[in-house]
Amino acid sequence: MVAQAGDFHPPPDESLPEEAVTLEELARAFAEATGQPLSNRAPSAEASPPEPASPAPPADSEPVAAPATPSAVPVNPKSILEALLFVGHPRNESLSPGQAAEIMRGVRPDEIAGLVAELNAQYEASGRPYRIVFERGGYRMKLLPEFDGLREGFFGKVRQVRLSQQALEVLAIVAYRQPVTVKEVNRLRGKPSGAILAQLVRRNLISVTYPDGDARKSTAQYRTTQRFLELFKLQSLEDLPQLGEADWSGEEGSE
Repeated sequence: MVAQAGDFHPPPDESLPEEAVTLEELARAFAEATGQPLSNRAPSAEASPPEPASPAPPADSEPVAAPATPSAVPVNPKSILEALLFVGHPRNESLSPGQAAEIMRGVRPDEIAGLVAELNAQYEASGRPYRIVFERGGYRMKLLPEFDGLREGFFGKVRQVRLSQQALEVLAIVAYRQPVTVKEVNRLRGKPSGAILAQLVRRNLISVTYPDGDARKSTAQYRTTQRFLELFKLQSLEDLPQLGEADWSGEEGSE
């Protein structure tokens, strides 16, 4: 598993090895939990969206702020973007072009891809062990695959823990129906699932979001995380095994 450069933290005690569960088990668990028939269709071959071609950043782009003290590193859109990606998101999420443009004055979202291409060219030319990649609608730094062993040697091997059948069912429902609420998961499984959702959040396989950004005014929704994709070696959720048709109508049950 490759890591974001701004998120080099030891994995939690309950981290899962890649061989702990397979995509087939995930799809089968979803089918069994919801009555959804499996399909013979192959998973989508589409990978993450390619980085769009973009012109180089304008020469007169203004930096966000001048450094307080003299520095040998120029403060310009490219170095600012590199700094943002190096620091990383506190929830290990990708940086979208729109988010980057909001922080960087004088840079449009469609210019971010050009800056990324320039940075990656510099990394390759200088033999850096990482690249900037596009995943789930945004950019992030990742170690090259050949350095996976180094990360594992530094942090140590993760303790092998298999998901229970109940946890696998809940994870599968979140993966295929996200964003999904506790009430929706309860309805699809026919039993309370709040405790299992909390367990999966602790293991960083799913995350909690609030549509209005306020936990007091909106209902919590659950989504899979980047670690979920890495665990199952997926480029995007489009690569999940395809399922047949199902009827999702009906009233939601109580929590």
